[in-house]
Amino acid sequence: TFYPSTDKYSRFNFTDYDIDYGYYWEGPYSYSEIIASGQGITDENGKFIISLPADLSDTKRSRNLTFEATVTDLSGNAVSGRATLIAHQSQVYAGIRATTYVGMLGEEQTFEVVGLDWDSNPQPGQKVDVAIVEREWFNVLEQNPDGSVYWTSSVKETPVITLTDITLDSQGLGKASFTPEKGGIYKARVSARDASGNLSVASAYLWVASKDYIPWRQGNDRGLQLITDKTTYTPGETAEILIASPFK
Repeated sequence: TFYPSTDKYSRFNFTDYDIDYGYYWEGPYSYSEIIASGQGITDENGKFIISLPADLSDTKRSRNLTFEATVTDLSGNAVSGRATLIAHQSQVYAGIRATTYVGMLGEEQTFEVVGLDWDSNPQPGQKVDVAIVEREWFNVLEQNPDGSVYWTSSVKETPVITLTDITLDSQGLGKASFTPEKGGIYKARVSARDASGNLSVASAYLWVASKDYIPWRQGNDRGLQLITDKTTYTPGETAEILIASPFK
């Protein structure tokens, strides 16, 4: 995951993930795996050079690659060392954030987007696309053989609006706005391609309140989700909280 080196962009998200799948999950899972291994013999200068392809086609996002080598001398003594580098998915990272996490039905809502390079420098003139979808949850109460019941949930994404070729300004920033016609969960995906055509994708969420019933995701803990309109507050500010209750 890309993290900007300056706090100026700390509120932007640079990863595409589904935050509404789990109440306590705030980002993509991380894991490690061995992608290649082997052995060789050092040359007359004690060096051994190896090249490995960095294939990002499966993950579609940047990865941290760790190279670990163990050198064994003629006596069988072993010494190990390691180095880590980043295999970037693109030369540009697209980021996005909702200007407010909680919106009202029928009012214009805005997502702010940004384009940065590997060193967190803004990319003025970069073109990005923003696609906004509504995520509608369907909850079904099912029964186990022992008679106990549990909820299963599935989600349907319905396209709302797609804004193409948004040109970022001199500060590498841009905006995408829409007016929701229904209450619920909305996800905005921003995508950008670098000069070589490599794709960078990130997403952000917006919860829209409505007087009508909204089928929020139903969990098996009988709990509900509280969505604040911002992530941080200063003393004296008033927080607006949406209660995403799946109960009728």
